[in-house]
Amino acid sequence: DARALLAAGADKVAVGIGRGREAQVEAIADIASALGAQAVIAAVDVAACGGVYDYAERRVVAPDAVRYCQSLAAVGAGEILLTSIAREGTRRGYDLDTIRAVVASVDVPVVAHGGAGDPSHAVEAVQAGAHAVAAASVFLFTEHRPADLRARIGAAGFPVREPAAPVAAPSAA
Repeated sequence: DARALLAAGADKVAVGIGRGREAQVEAIADIASALGAQAVIAAVDVAACGGVYDYAERRVVAPDAVRYCQSLAAVGAGEILLTSIAREGTRRGYDLDTIRAVVASVDVPVVAHGGAGDPSHAVEAVQAGAHAVAAASVFLFTEHRPADLRARIGAAGFPVREPAAPVAAPSAA
């Protein structure tokens, strides 16, 4: 599946815990071995208790998200998408303590997710060590745009990648 997605134009493939943590670890290892670590992102949902949450099992399946992220990086994850499920949708800011702990423990980029409500939250996440931020509610329920977050992060002295030019839709001819 990963090979097909990349062949169809995807830049990377995100692998969540959907079929259990052993399946996630195995899938990440397989993809990294076949296609390279740069092709695979490990998606990790962190509960308020600091453990890894599995939505399919509806419970915490690993007690320590930091150690779990280390294990995913060790088997080949090229990035970690770190979602604070307690903050997701709240617009109260990212879980900076968890971001700091994971960034300090892995040697791959960490993308912070869950909690952005204002461009200042994105700056705080990057200051905490996140290599990038993902956001949704801040754009859906406020007046902020992605450009606002990029501008605020850039003004804080961090490098910002400009968005790609829009791709023209194929003609119907």
